Amino acid sequence: MELNENYNNNRPEKDILINRLSSKNRRENGKYKEWLKSEYGMLSVVKSQEKRKAKKHVISKNEWLACKDYLVNSCVYCGLHISEHFIIYTGEFKWTDLHKEQVDDHGANDLRYCVPSCKECNSQKWEFELSQWYNVNNPVFTTKRYEKILRWLTSE
Repeated sequence: MELNENYNNNRPEKDILINRLSSKNRRENGKYKEWLKSEYGMLSVVKSQEKRKAKKHVISKNEWLACKDYLVNSCVYCGLHISEHFIIYTGEFKWTDLHKEQVDDHGANDLRYCVPSCKECNSQKWEFELSQWYNVNNPVFTTKRYEKILRWLTSE
């Protein structure tokens, strides 16, 4: 899927909210489950699972700890500290580790292209290039964090 460079910036906030509400309504009224059971839905799920398997990271526990330490145990994008990284799971808040976010989707699945990210930033970045998503138009952007990301990616 090819997206234009200003995809997020050109979409009106109203359209984004309408899409989110529509998705929520489909999940709540059972239409999403119907779609999943359809041939197209199953094909989409299988493709998504294959893509996820292909992106498995090859990072040791020590490498991941060193990466998180270098990046102050926080999401590289928004700065959320690991101690505050909770998700709602089965109706209650659960602490989770930061995600291994692959900065460059076309890069290797090793530490050279991986940074810690909170669930929200990881989901928002999706398959966008770093400069497409994390720029001055992004409300969580800071030059300091952007430079730190670049130093991490370019250092040995």
